[in-house]
Amino acid sequence: MARDEARIFASIWKDEDFRKLPPTAQRLYFFLISQPDLSYCGVIPLRVGKWARSAAGLTTTDVLMDLKVLAESAPRPFIILDEETEEVFVRSLIRNDGIWKQPNLMKAARQAAKLIESPRIREALVEELKRIPIEKSGSRLVRKVLAEFLEDLGEHPDFPTDIPSSNPSGNPSGKGSDNPSGNPSGNPS
Repeated sequence: MARDEARIFASIWKDEDFRKLPPTAQRLYFFLISQPDLSYCGVIPLRVGKWARSAAGLTTTDVLMDLKVLAESAPRPFIILDEETEEVFVRSLIRNDGIWKQPNLMKAARQAAKLIESPRIREALVEELKRIPIEKSGSRLVRKVLAEFLEDLGEHPDFPTDIPSSNPSGNPSGKGSDNPSGNPSGNPS
C-alpha cells in the first residue's frame, strides 16, 4: 500500500532542533517523508542516486551529506541511516503522522517492519513505539495493535492493553439490565 500524502505540521517551525538544520537537510527531510515508497513504519530503501536526480544540480554527495546531518542531529536524530543494509528510518513518522491512531495503518506498519534488516533501525523503531502517547487513546484496538507490534519486535508493552469499558456490564443493548427496554434513555418510546 503506497502512501499518497505526507503530513507536515506548522509546529515544525517551532522545533529548535529542526530550525538548526541547514536548509538542504530540511528539504531532504520533507523529501523523505513525502516519498510514496516510505513504508508506514517509516523505513525507505536508501536510493542516493535516484534522490539526487530529484532536483537540478543535486549530487549524490549532497544527498549523503544531508542524510548524515539528519542522522547526527542532537538530541535525537531525525533519521537512522544504515548504509550497510541500505535503509533509512524516519524516526518520528508513526507518532507524528498519526499512524498509531489508525489500527489499519498500524497493521500495515507492523507488516512493513517485518522487512527491516537493520538491527539499529529495529531498535530505534522499538524506542519510537514506546514514545507513542498511548494514554491519549481510549481505543482498545489501538492498544492491542501497538502491544502486538511491540511483541513482534521482542518487547513487552509497559501499558495496560485493555481499558475498562464504559458499559461495565458488557451488555451493549441494555437488555437483561435494570433497563429492560434496551432504550438508552430508559424512557419508553
